[in-house]
Amino acid sequence: MKAVLYILLCVTFTSYAQDIRNLEVEAIINGIAKDNVYDSEGIGIGGKKSNQRSRYDRLRDKATIEELVAATSHQNPVVRCYAFEALVEKKDTSTCQILLHHLSDTSIVSTHMGCLLGSTSVKYFILRLYNLHSKQFQDIKGSIDSFVLSDIEQEPSNLPLEIQHQNGQDYKRETLIDLEPKPEYYQRLKTIYDKKSNIYPTLIVPIAKYNNLSDTSLILSSLKGSNEWNLNGLLASIELPHSSYLPILTKQLREEMKQSYPSHEYSRLLLLSLGNHEKPETIILFQEVLSLDDFDYKVVLYDAISNKPYFKDVLDQIDF
Repeated sequence: MKAVLYILLCVTFTSYAQDIRNLEVEAIINGIAKDNVYDSEGIGIGGKKSNQRSRYDRLRDKATIEELVAATSHQNPVVRCYAFEALVEKKDTSTCQILLHHLSDTSIVSTHMGCLLGSTSVKYFILRLYNLHSKQFQDIKGSIDSFVLSDIEQEPSNLPLEIQHQNGQDYKRETLIDLEPKPEYYQRLKTIYDKKSNIYPTLIVPIAKYNNLSDTSLILSSLKGSNEWNLNGLLASIELPHSSYLPILTKQLREEMKQSYPSHEYSRLLLLSLGNHEKPETIILFQEVLSLDDFDYKVVLYDAISNKPYFKDVLDQIDF
């Protein structure tokens, strides 16, 4: 009799605890929906964690996978976004198909990312998650690539600047850099580039992966551009090297070396591109880099040419 009573008490306690857990998760979800803003890990000048972000932490830690999956269909889009993020963090195997299923979700979400207030749609929030955790989602890379290309093709060419972020353009640019160069994409990429390169200068990077020498003039033009154009031109010049780039790359590196506070990421890309040019003048340029006796420059130069036997004499002079 005592054994039966003990079992009944255990069952009752377990059921009660489960109910409390469900009620707690429901309360967290209701709080997220009421606040109705997606907050990043830290917001504001001090990067503080908001009450909304703390709710997310509790949702991630207390909800079961089944509860999180159910929350991806919640009527509130902020709840859906936090549920996606929690599933990604937990690396649940069902997440890939759930994310693909919601790529048609155009509901708008208000966001507070760091110091920036803005908005985006749920489908572009999913694209943001994909970019942040792309190694986790290699199984759906082809579907994401196809989605991004189709989405860019369909969007207007003259979107106001304030609408561009809401339309996920930053996230689409990031996806384009790693686009798999499938044969059927090449002409589509060239057509989009002709129409929308002012919005998506990143398109030059996947175009370069096809190693079509007729595209070197486009890359050279990007290298001569400023800011984002130039950076994408550098990435493209690494994918598709050509002797016509050497003068402009040399000029840009020498200018960067004169800066009081050089950008070592920019220098790294320049050196990676220059490392494809196995010529005496490149050796002379690399000797100039070593003469700076700058540790960071030595590191990026070593990374750029460590697998290039032509530059062995330069490598032998690099000391850390």
